[in-house]
Amino acid sequence: MVRRIFAIVIVVCAVWSVVSAPAALPVPQTDGDGENRDIDLKADLMGPVAPGDSAIFLVGNFAAQHNGAVITCDSAVRYSSDRMEFFGNVLINQYTTYIYGDRAEYNGEVNEARVFSDIVKVVDEDATLYTYEFVFDTRTNTGRFGMGGVLVNRDNLMEAQRGYYHADTKDLICVGAVQMRNEEYDMTGDSVVYNLATDHAYYFDRTNIWNSNGDYLYADRGEYEKADTLYKVTRSRSVERLVRQHNVRILEIDDDYIVVEKTGHKAETKELFRLLQPYGVQQFVRSGIVAIIKSRRELLNEYLEELERSRRQTNSNHF
Repeated sequence: MVRRIFAIVIVVCAVWSVVSAPAALPVPQTDGDGENRDIDLKADLMGPVAPGDSAIFLVGNFAAQHNGAVITCDSAVRYSSDRMEFFGNVLINQYTTYIYGDRAEYNGEVNEARVFSDIVKVVDEDATLYTYEFVFDTRTNTGRFGMGGVLVNRDNLMEAQRGYYHADTKDLICVGAVQMRNEEYDMTGDSVVYNLATDHAYYFDRTNIWNSNGDYLYADRGEYEKADTLYKVTRSRSVERLVRQHNVRILEIDDDYIVVEKTGHKAETKELFRLLQPYGVQQFVRSGIVAIIKSRRELLNEYLEELERSRRQTNSNHF
């Protein structure tokens, strides 16, 4: 009888230790250089995965934070102060970047999250990247994929075997069997640096470009920019006010007419054309692909070094 009562007391104590677990673990420690390797976290319920196990499970309104990145999921396991695994409806958010997956592993020592799913989705404003595995560095706000990926950004579609994303600059560096296309052009090449914000594409080595008019261009290095559209309309104060509202560049002002330039997507320039029609559009010219061919000696690695130097300079200016 005494033995039975003693067993019941042990079970009750074990259950109570789980139910009454704290909402958050102790404040993380920093290393010598001030970098926080531990992961801040909270959950409604937490406790050892198995009796005596150092691994801790966490469920219910779970959230973790490291280097400003917030991670939520259905449940998680904490293996140590800097290593965790997340399960079910995983979401990693840092600034404008959102990463969705079914499972993720996080290593706080190297600031890396590895996200897995049948389809991992990376969203940054208008752009969405679909891939099978995505590695995200919460310290540098950069990510990479290596099993193929498809990017959709407004009316642009890009495919590549592997890629590297710099969220701070909005640059996606794609390598291996790269394809880009939209209503205006199709591009294939070995490597492309594409900016999600401006739609400018810098291409390297064995690049083929076809535009919607059937024109063909081959180049070893160059760049593509969004097409510029020129409008020549009858001058009036209403026209001048309208073009300024739409971030249009005024090229020429005459007593009778005004010439303006709009750089943007086809839908944007069409909308501006529609708004200008009541004022009398005298001329309308839309340029095609803008490809600036440069020396082949400037290889992709050199260009990436330029990007890295620019990024470091920007970071140093913040301190």
